[in-house]
Parts: sequence; structure tokens; C-alpha cells
Amino acid sequence: ISNMVDHFLHQSSLEYPGERVVLWKMDLKGAYTLLSFCAEDVPLMGSELTDGLIMFFLCGIFGWTGTPACFQVVTRAIAHELITRLRGKVKVYVDDIFGVTRQCDLDYDLGVTTTVCETMLGPDAVEVTKTEVGPRLGVIGYEIDLELRLVAVAHKNVLKALHGFLSTNVDAPTTVKALQRLASWASRYGEICRYMRPYVGALYAAYTGRKTMGTFPIPAAARISILLFRVLLSLTSVLERQFTRALGSFQPTSPQWIVEFDASLSGVGILWFRREPGVSNEILLGGCSLDITSLGFGVDSSLQNTAEFIAGALGVRGLSAFGASHCSVELRGDSISALTWAKKSKVRSATASNAAVFFALQNMALDIQIAMVTHLSSEENWRADMLSRGSCLADLGNRDSRFLNPMLPVVDLRADRVLQLCDPSHDSTSSDEKFVQFWLEIQTAILDPINLVRSCIGNPRP
Repeated sequence: ISNMVDHFLHQSSLEYPGERVVLWKMDLKGAYTLLSFCAEDVPLMGSELTDGLIMFFLCGIFGWTGTPACFQVVTRAIAHELITRLRGKVKVYVDDIFGVTRQCDLDYDLGVTTTVCETMLGPDAVEVTKTEVGPRLGVIGYEIDLELRLVAVAHKNVLKALHGFLSTNVDAPTTVKALQRLASWASRYGEICRYMRPYVGALYAAYTGRKTMGTFPIPAAARISILLFRVLLSLTSVLERQFTRALGSFQPTSPQWIVEFDASLSGVGILWFRREPGVSNEILLGGCSLDITSLGFGVDSSLQNTAEFIAGALGVRGLSAFGASHCSVELRGDSISALTWAKKSKVRSATASNAAVFFALQNMALDIQIAMVTHLSSEENWRADMLSRGSCLADLGNRDSRFLNPMLPVVDLRADRVLQLCDPSHDSTSSDEKFVQFWLEIQTAILDPINLVRSCIGNPRP
């Protein structure tokens, strides 16, 4: 829906500059009850009540798993008719119809929508009292604001989730069901407030493998997540511009910047490229070979994906050396797990949780969106692989002449502090004080300057 609105705003501004655009929504009266069962099928729709009573349903009901699929036929039919008739744009979700149009076309679009619905479903099929129009409207738990150009969580949903987190005693035993409810809210609203994303996994991990019955203490990481979500949920309402999502951020974009990376357990290799608009060739900007033995991964192969994810995070960090910010990025590597974590800004491994926080906060501070991830085979990723094993950029020149350029820069990431913060052994959740310190240190590390070192021939690892 947000993509539809953003696209319509853009097109309207080009074709009809100065025209006011509004949102509207309409509700089908009774929703599923607008469906009538055939008389011969009614005996199949019996439901046993108490005291030997049985109720037979004559129309669509809430609570039966088959109803949504049946009603989807109606939803698709209405959407098809409206798309071809309206002057604006429209989406239909079950019994909710949501549209965007120019102010001058509003009466026409509302009238056509009413006519289509009543023609298909009968008179009074539209709940007129629920029709809303304005620059900001709620839709399926979210709110779209045309003036601020953002998508926020609906206020009543914020209050409901906030009540759930605030009423949870983090120092008392909890249940699987209680954490499932919190994790569900966190996962859904983390799509809007991306500061939440790295901490969603801790809530799921807290009850994974536990029995449904009984109580258990809230783990330290989950406890921190609950405290953090209390703050972030409040901020989504108080400081919407900073803690919600821009309307256009859901729109797929073609990334101009490319980060190619690989990691061994002792080092990472990163290359940066730029893709000029309308040109298929990629411009090689520079590279880096970085020692990460300070993380102490040794020969523990279970930490390989964590090392790869840290390499990707450092690769995004290095973009600032080339002046990149407020942009979309393509990540390329041979670790499917690391690429997936980067795309979702959420990790499945506890060993990568610190790096995930750094990655998320860094991307938001630089306004960088991971628009695309591309999996490379080990053979295709040979360049970053060589760098991750200690080679310098010039060593790659035997197979790719671009690396023989003596002016190709090496990027000095100055990554010591970042590596310390991303280290899985770094304790960031055992106490409130350590978490706050960890968060502040990341904010400072993001601002650390990055250097370009010219003349890469024979340059050792920075």
C-alpha cells in the first residue's frame, strides 16, 4: 500500500503539480456475513453448542478457517473492477478498501467504489459511517501520512503493544505465551521502527524449546529487549520522523553502491564499487584487507557466518570513505546467512547479535538501505576471498588488471573499536548500565573517521 501511495504522489506531482492528494478508505458492512451459503450446503455448516444444541450458519462467519479463502474471491473481484474504473489507485484487503486520489477526483472515486460494491454484494453493502478521508489514515494497523511522507504504527496499536511491554515484570518469571505475544509485536513493528530489529531475536530465543506450561525467568538479553521496546514504542509516537519509516523507503530501488565481501576466521576482505546510472559497468573504488584475529575466533567454524556478517557491516561502514550516505546498497558475498541477516537487519545467531546492533544503528545513522543482496559462488568471490586471507590489492592484479592501478586506494577502516563492540564475547546485556554504555559506544564508533590510503602496490593489511 505504501508503495502504491508513494508512486501515485510522485506521478501526480509530475502530471498535476499543485494538486492536493488525499487518502480514503471504505469498509464493507458485515464483511464475511455478506456471503450466503447455498441452501444445500447449510447442513455442512453446523456447529455444536452446549446442552446438545447445534447452530447452523446461513452466511459467512468469523472464526472458520475457510472463510478468508472464500471471501478472497470477492476481494479479488472488487479490486479488479475498481482498478479499471477509478482515477486514483486502490488496494482491497478482505473487507477494507484503501485508496489514494486527487482531491478533485475524490467524489468520483468514492461514488464508483460504492456502486461496484453494492452491485456485487447488494444494497447497503458499504458501512457509510466508517468511510474516512484525509491526509493521514490508518490501514491494517499502520498509519500513512501524506504531509510528513511517513508510515507509522497506528496509535491504538502503539498503546496496546506499549501496555503489553510495560505490564511485563522483567524481574519475575514469565510464560511462553506471554513472550510470544511480545515477540509478535516486536517483529511486526520492527518493520516500522528499525531500531527494534536487532533485538527481536532475543524475545524469540527466550522461549524457543521451552514447554508451553510453566514459568521461567526472563533471560538477560530478552529483559533488555523488553526495556528497549518500551522506549522505542513511545518514541514512534513522540518523535515520528526519527523513529518511523519514510513513505518511499518501501519502494524497491536500484542500488548505486556495491559492497563485495568475504571473511575467514582471521581476516576480512572488502571491495567497493559504484554503478553509474544507465551504465552497466561497475567502477572499482577501492578495497581493504583487515585482520580480525583480535576477535579470537581461532578455528571455530561455527563462527564463520558471524565473521562474514561482521565483514558486511564493515563494508557498509567503509562506504563513507567515498562520500556515500542517504543511498541504497547492494551487498555481494558467498555467505547466504550473512546476506540474509543483512537484508533483514536481524540475525539468527546469538554470536552475531552485537554486530547486528552496530549494523542497524550504523545504517540508520548514514541513512543507508540494503536494497539488494547477491549470492556469489566461492569461485566468483575469489577477490574478496584473497583479501580475507591476507593478500593486498596488487596481488589480485594477476587475474584482474584493474588492481594493478597504483592509485587504487586502500581503505583504512580504523576498525579496532568496531571489532571490540562486535565481539561475541563483549557483554552488552547483563545489566542496564552495560547496555546503555554499549549503545553509546556504538553511536560514537559510527562517527569515527575513515581514511583512504593511496598507492596500494605492496600495501600490507591496514
